[in-house]
Amino acid sequence: IREKEDVATDAEGETSKDYWAVLVHAPMGSCNMPWCSIPGISGMVCHCKKDGISPPSSGGKSLRSADGKCALSMQEYAQLIAEGVPVLSSAAAWKASRSLFESAMKNNVGSTMVIGTFKTAAEEYKDRLLSLGLWASVVPVERD
Repeated sequence: IREKEDVATDAEGETSKDYWAVLVHAPMGSCNMPWCSIPGISGMVCHCKKDGISPPSSGGKSLRSADGKCALSMQEYAQLIAEGVPVLSSAAAWKASRSLFESAMKNNVGSTMVIGTFKTAAEEYKDRLLSLGLWASVVPVERD
């Protein structure tokens, strides 16, 4: 004989408040391509080469990676964000990349939220982004 358990039907459901945002950060640089490819003057006019960074393939505005080894275009950042956070659609990765560029144009270092999720997943995404050479962090999100 089984006893029937008393289930509280008027109890309010509780959700976890353990919610974290994954942020990506990058300083803005401006590439002087095609001037960077001209021997003799490239050392004077190329900001990337002065800082020991490979110029972006397309030139123009670019963001530096955390490891300082390259300057990335908006499209390249979107590809890396999508690779680091595989649950993001390409449109969401592109939107995060665009937001990062917009922030970097207004501040010394641009920052944007890539995804909001639970702490374990946020830490995993941060580590994946860091392994790809991006500057990433996680911060708690206050939810009511």
